[in-house]
Order: sequence, then structure tokens, then C-alpha cells
Amino acid sequence: MDCNWVEENISRYIENDLNASDTKAIAAHIQSCADCRQLLERMEKVMFLCGDLSEDVPFFLKNRLYNIIESQEPEVPAISERTAIVLKWAVAMVGSLVLLLNLLYFTSIVPSANRFLHLAVSRIQTMAVEAGAYMERISESERNPFLGLFKTNEMEMNVDNVFPDAPNHEGGKNG
Repeated sequence: MDCNWVEENISRYIENDLNASDTKAIAAHIQSCADCRQLLERMEKVMFLCGDLSEDVPFFLKNRLYNIIESQEPEVPAISERTAIVLKWAVAMVGSLVLLLNLLYFTSIVPSANRFLHLAVSRIQTMAVEAGAYMERISESERNPFLGLFKTNEMEMNVDNVFPDAPNHEGGKNG
């Protein structure tokens, strides 16, 4: 009997997870080999000392572990391998383009490209500001067709009671 084989299977021997012939062979080897007998004693001592250790496993994890299917069928991919490769290349190209545009925008390596990108960004910003101002004018307009959809009675301001949630005091400490 080989000591390496006994060392590999000693935990299965302790847990009675071997067939009868392997169990008898390891028992006979342990009787004749002092090193393997010491290994068995140390393993049993460790298992005895660690037996008191316990850790609470969260319920959701226990539930998932109990519900793992032993033999799962291989999943059929949603897209073909060729489509996945094309998509990966497309993402790489878009990422490279973004990096290039950032390089041209934030450096002066190619001044004409830098000016063009700054001009394009400023026009986009101007359009966004103008769109916001236009939306604000529409929302404040009396002819706004959507005003009735979003306006509630609570939104109307009472001129007599500007701060409706404030305590009603006629004056301060001195007044």
C-alpha cells in the first residue's frame, strides 16, 4: 500500500466514504505505518476541534444550494458564436473611436480636429440650452396643452398664506 494514496483518501476514510475493500486496505496500512497513523490521529483531532465551529448560512443561499440541479442541460446561447465575435469587434471599434475622439478633444495633436470637435460640442451644448429654455417657456405658457395634466390644486399658491406649513405667529420674540 502506498502512503501517498492513503494521504489522498484519508479524509474519505474518516467520513466512511470508501468501499469496503479500500477501507480494509487503509486500516491495515495504518496499523503497519506509524506516519499514516499519526496523520490519521491529527486529522481526527482537527475534525474534532473544528466540529464546534459553525457558521450560519443565509436562508437565500441555503435555498439556492438545495435547489441546484445535479445534471443541468447545457444552455443554448441566445446568439451564435459568429454574431458574438462581430459584436465584440464592433464594441472594440466604438471604444477605439471614443478614445480617439477624447485624444483629439483634450490634446492639440491635430489642431484642426481639436477645433472641429470643440465647435461641435459647443453647438450641441447650445442646442441643449435652447431646448431647455423652449421647454421652460412651454411649461410656463397659459396655452400649454399639457398644463392640466401635471398641475394639481396643491400647486396653486395662496397669496394670503405664502408659507402654508409654517406656524402661524403674528410676530417674533419681540413682536
